[in-house]
Amino acid sequence: MDRAGLTLIAIMAVAGCGDAGRTVCEDTQSTDVRLLACPSAAPTEMVQIPAGAFVMGCGPSCRQAVGVLTGADMNALGPDHAVYLSAYEIDKTEVRVSDFYACIRAAGCPRTSPPPFLAYWDMDDPDTCNHPMTGVSWYGASDYCAWAGKRLCTEAEWEKAARGADDRIFPWGNALPTCDLAVLNDTEETSLDSGGCGTGAVWPVGSKPAGASPYGVLDMTGNATEWVHDWWADYWPSSPDDAPPPTVDPEGPNSGLLRASRGSSYYQWQVVWGWHAAFARQQGEPPETLCDEVGFRCCRDAE
Repeated sequence: MDRAGLTLIAIMAVAGCGDAGRTVCEDTQSTDVRLLACPSAAPTEMVQIPAGAFVMGCGPSCRQAVGVLTGADMNALGPDHAVYLSAYEIDKTEVRVSDFYACIRAAGCPRTSPPPFLAYWDMDDPDTCNHPMTGVSWYGASDYCAWAGKRLCTEAEWEKAARGADDRIFPWGNALPTCDLAVLNDTEETSLDSGGCGTGAVWPVGSKPAGASPYGVLDMTGNATEWVHDWWADYWPSSPDDAPPPTVDPEGPNSGLLRASRGSSYYQWQVVWGWHAAFARQQGEPPETLCDEVGFRCCRDAE
């Protein structure tokens, strides 16, 4: 497919783990018992997001503004609707390998064993400890956040932290994504070593400060897709347009089969820029799924 064709289908696809032609997901826990000897690190810095309303999702006017065709995926990204969130805090970066392995060593993450993707990591590279912790299930992510005195972010919290309240397309504004702004796949290749701005892998967290969100949150586009709290569902049944007044602190449906994740990954093509939009939604995955593109960050209520 040529570049124009890839751009045309930008948001038409709701992306998921293993998109762009690569199979990276596993549905079982690993029996690998190796632990990385990462040094203790300071707790992840958190950013406070003020209380207030923002527009969540991308409806017809949004799609027209960004030049994307409307279609059968309307329920996945819309309707755009007002959401009011109480003040909360969110991790400035994705949870790092060093953070997560501290939880394992402290027996705080009982539903997690080291993922099979350890085999692909460079154990001798000190930067590995600062990479986002990927290959972790939704259960493992939830356990870590609870151990750290936090919780997984809701979809609404994640999107507001990424997008702010000014209706921007990407965390940094409306300029199209590049490797100056995010860790992504700046080729059209699907080989195992493509992506990651030429490295074929994730980068240490916070490596692209120019791509920060309006609140200063980093890596909301690229590097690792992130598990969130919600069960995956269309916006309409889970977070309806209720304005006025706006929906308040939505947490998604009460049950489901798939968990939601947000943000693009190092492996998703730059030219399919819709994958990298702050309002883009990833395809739901079973909560036990392990994927080397998927990590997480945590939130907590503001004190």
